[in-house]
Amino acid sequence: MRCELGQTWTGRTCTGESDKYEWQEALDEAKTISYVTYSDWRVPTIKELQSLIYCSNGKRILYIENGFSAKKSEGGYDCESGSRGMYKRPTIAQQVFPNATASVVWSSSPLANYSYVALGVYFYSGYSDNYSRSNDLYRSKLKYVRLVRSRQ
Repeated sequence: MRCELGQTWTGRTCTGESDKYEWQEALDEAKTISYVTYSDWRVPTIKELQSLIYCSNGKRILYIENGFSAKKSEGGYDCESGSRGMYKRPTIAQQVFPNATASVVWSSSPLANYSYVALGVYFYSGYSDNYSRSNDLYRSKLKYVRLVRSRQ
C-alpha cells in the first residue's frame, strides 16, 4: 500500500493521520483489510520492509540475516554517512510513498528467542531495530503499519 494504515490515498497523495498499533494488533488488523478488491494484505517481513529504505544521499545499506543493519565502512548502521553527506527524512521514496511518517513501522518478524520483541524499521534514519511488543517507557508498543500483499 502506498499509504500507512489510517491514511487515505487520494490518487495523488496520502492524507490523514497514520494510526498506531501494537504488534499483534497490527497482524490481526491486516487480516481484516479489503482494499482495491484484494483482501490478502499482511504486515511485511523485516526484509520486505527494509527494501523500502531509500537513502537520498546514495548510501546503500546491507543487512545481515537476523534483519539488523550491517555496519558499512562509510558510516553508521543507517543512512548516515561520513562521506555522502545529508539525506532526506523520512528515508523512503517520497514519490512512491508520499506523506510517510519518519517513525517506526512494524514488520511481521519477531526476534528469534525473544517473544516480547519484534523487528521494525525507523524511517527517520533507515535503521532496523527490535521494539518491545509491550508498553514500556523506553519504546512505546504503538507503531505505524504499512501493508503488502503477495503477488498471485
